Amino acid sequence: MKNTVRLRWGYKIWIDILIMRLFLDFAMTEAFKNNTLQPYTTEMSEAADELIAGVELDDESLENG
Repeated sequence: MKNTVRLRWGYKIWIDILIMRLFLDFAMTEAFKNNTLQPYTTEMSEAADELIAGVELDDESLENG
C-alpha cells in the first residue's frame, strides 16, 4: 500500500511539473514573439519583497501531516 501512495504522489508532482513547463514555454514564446521581455531588476525584487513582507500562510496540509 505504501508503494501505491508514493506512486500516486510522484505522478501528481510529475503532472504539476509538466503543466508548469507548458505554461512557461507558452509565456516565453509569446514574450519572444511580442518582444516584451524585460530584465528582472533589483527594484522589482525589492518591490516584491515589500508586497509579501509580514504575510503568513495557513497551510492545512502541514497540520494534517
